[in-house]
Amino acid sequence: MNLTEIVSAWSEVDGWRVAPAGLSWIAEGYRIKVGADCTLGNDCTLGNDCTLGIGCRLGNYCTLGNYCTLGIGCRLGIGCRLGNYCTLGNGCTLGNDCTLGNDCTLGIGCILGNGCTPGNDCALGSDCRLGIGCRLGIGCRLGIGCTLGDGCTLGNKATSPTDLGRVDGYRRCLAYVDGVPFIGAGCRWFPLEDAKRHWAQRTDRAATRAQIQYAEALVQIHLTTKDPS
Repeated sequence: MNLTEIVSAWSEVDGWRVAPAGLSWIAEGYRIKVGADCTLGNDCTLGNDCTLGIGCRLGNYCTLGNYCTLGIGCRLGIGCRLGNYCTLGNGCTLGNDCTLGNDCTLGIGCILGNGCTPGNDCALGSDCRLGIGCRLGIGCRLGIGCTLGDGCTLGNKATSPTDLGRVDGYRRCLAYVDGVPFIGAGCRWFPLEDAKRHWAQRTDRAATRAQIQYAEALVQIHLTTKDPS
């Protein structure tokens, strides 16, 4: 349905369009701001005080929590769910069945593949790219233009991640937690130093050991190039 046309008939109070009673997708009296040319799929639900920028498109079965803000031209696939106080910059695109926790922020032009699940309080810089099924723990921080391949997983409070690729059946990522480098695959995350000791004796896993060495080299580059402030 064309949401812009629907809300144009609602009464306006202090710049807000106020929904009448009897709508299944928005509670009576809740406030939403809707830009021109917005489209809402079937069986969507909008929380209190949401704002949709010009030209937003929400697929079927999407749910927005309270106080969500979508910038101009955002696209949400089928079944996406946003927690409370989420903010998406202009031009963000979420694939089907993405779930964002509370207080998430996506910069301009971010693209999330199907089934991505950033946890509460995650922040992605502009133009980040997450492949299908990426999982971000609570409080993760991704810089501008960060790219993670399909199935990448970051632990809680991870920052400055690097997708190391898939080796020996596992896709590993390097990231930092409170300045300490961690490496992980799936739900298992270890300090890089612990991972080095673990794999040092595994002569049968040469590819994984090479990946660990590559991570060490990236850490050295990170240490020599990071802002001294």
